[in-house]
Amino acid sequence: MSSENTYKYSVAVRCITFNHANYIHDALQGFVMQKTDFPFIILLVDDTSTDGTTGIIKSFVKEHFDTEDSTVAYRRETDNANIQYAQHKENKQCFILAMYLKFNHFTARIPKLPLLDEWRKLCKYESICEGDDYWIDELKLQKQFDFLESHPQHSLCFHAIYRLFNDGHKKPEHRYRRNIEECPTKDAIMKDGAYMSTNAMFYRMECRNKDYPQWAINAPVGDLPLTLVLMERGKTAYLNEVMSVYRVCVPGSWSSKKRDIHYHINLNKKLKTMWMAYDQYSHRKHHWVIIARLSKNRLMLLIAYLKSLFHNIVK
Repeated sequence: MSSENTYKYSVAVRCITFNHANYIHDALQGFVMQKTDFPFIILLVDDTSTDGTTGIIKSFVKEHFDTEDSTVAYRRETDNANIQYAQHKENKQCFILAMYLKFNHFTARIPKLPLLDEWRKLCKYESICEGDDYWIDELKLQKQFDFLESHPQHSLCFHAIYRLFNDGHKKPEHRYRRNIEECPTKDAIMKDGAYMSTNAMFYRMECRNKDYPQWAINAPVGDLPLTLVLMERGKTAYLNEVMSVYRVCVPGSWSSKKRDIHYHINLNKKLKTMWMAYDQYSHRKHHWVIIARLSKNRLMLLIAYLKSLFHNIVK
C-alpha cells in the first residue's frame, strides 16, 4: 500500500449530477455536514444540467465555501470544464472541487471519471453519492473510514439505506440483520445491482484504480462491476445502520427506465456479456452462481415482457 503521507485527503466524495435541481441541495448538505477527524474532498461534476442544477450548486458553493481565500481557493478552466476549488467556511476538514462541464459528456459518450484522476489519486478512500440521493448520518464517512482503517484486508464496506419513493414513502432496506465482516460474493451476484446502493459504498481507492479490468469499464452499468471487482480484491463488510437515502424512479434515473421492455432486452444482452467476462476474471470460482444469475435474468426478462404485453392489451 501507498505511504500515508502521499494522501492529501483521506476520502474523495464523488458526485456526478445532471438535471437534479429538485434534489442536489439535499446531496450537498449531506456532504458538508459530515463530521470527520480527517480531510475529505467533494468531487462534484455537473454534466451541463439544463434545469437550474448548475445555479443551485454555484449558490451553495458561494454560501458555504470560502471562495475568496486566495491561499486555498482557485478557479481554473480546461477544454472540458470550468473548475472551482475551495474549503468550507466552518467545516475545515471539508473541501470541494466543483467541475462544470462545457458540453454534455454523456451525450458525447466521453467518460467523466478520467477528468477527476488528478484529484482522486490524492485520496486513500472513495465514497459515492449521485446528485439525486443523499446522506442522513453526519458520521457516515467517519464510521466507514474507521472500519477500513482497522481492517486492512477489507477493500469495501457498505451500509443499510432508505428507499424513498415518489409518493414520499420511505422504506428501510437492511441487507442483513446484523453487521457482517465478510459478505459472500454469491449474495452480490444473485442480488445483482440491488445488492448494495451506490451511495452506501466506501472503498480503498487503490483497489479500484489498480489495473481496473476492461470488462468492468465496458459494462452497461457502473456500480455492479465496481462491486464485483472490489469483492475480488479484498473482503467486504456490511454495517447494519441506515445512513443514506436512495430515491426510486427519479426521472432519467436507472430505476425509472426499468419499465421499458426494450431497455430490458438490450440491457440483458450487455449484462450477459459482462457476467461471462467476470466469470473468466474470477477464474470461474463463482461459475455456477453466475449460471444461476443468468437464468434468473432470463426469467425476469420474460416476466417484464409479459407485463408489457398485458399493459399494451389493457391500454
